Amino acid sequence: VRFRGETWVGLARGGAVKLPARGFEAYGAKEGLPGEEVVEMAVQGGRLWVLTSAGLAVLAGRGFAPAPVAGEPPRGTVTALATGFDGKLYAGTDQTDVGVFDGTAWKRHAFANRIVGRVIRCVAPGVGHIWFGTFGSLNDYTPETGRLDDETAEKAILFPSRIMVALAGNEQIMLTATSGGGLYRLQHSVAAAAST
Repeated sequence: VRFRGETWVGLARGGAVKLPARGFEAYGAKEGLPGEEVVEMAVQGGRLWVLTSAGLAVLAGRGFAPAPVAGEPPRGTVTALATGFDGKLYAGTDQTDVGVFDGTAWKRHAFANRIVGRVIRCVAPGVGHIWFGTFGSLNDYTPETGRLDDETAEKAILFPSRIMVALAGNEQIMLTATSGGGLYRLQHSVAAAAST
């Protein structure tokens, strides 16, 4: 990812690496990362967030600190991380929770016993919606109304593989990558979402 004009790379072993104009700077457990295997990285609210296999951390000065817990953070181990076009940080967990961090506090959305699959592997915002994928479903949640739709059940012909591995989107579209099933583009209706 790009953060403050520099490139950061997450490694499968060895933590995170910052690539300044010359050389590199390595960040690991000594610098506050909870683990050496970087799963995802995101930039939100002027902060660099790093999700490792052992937990979530945020760059603080010359090292990393544990993620803030103000508000109601999601329960469980964070398994997915994304920033959205809305400027918020989204985190999915192994206990079917999605947390949304607005830069000050977390808001927790719990989905235990409401979705297929337990571990949230990917998460992204839509207009008035939160999208998240598991090893069994692609879900579209509307916080304002509490409505939860399983897109893989409703559009089964589109999703021969129900194992979601990545999501990305903006105000108009959502791209969904599945394991063995391909890449799908779902169109948002901005007007419909705004009126929901």
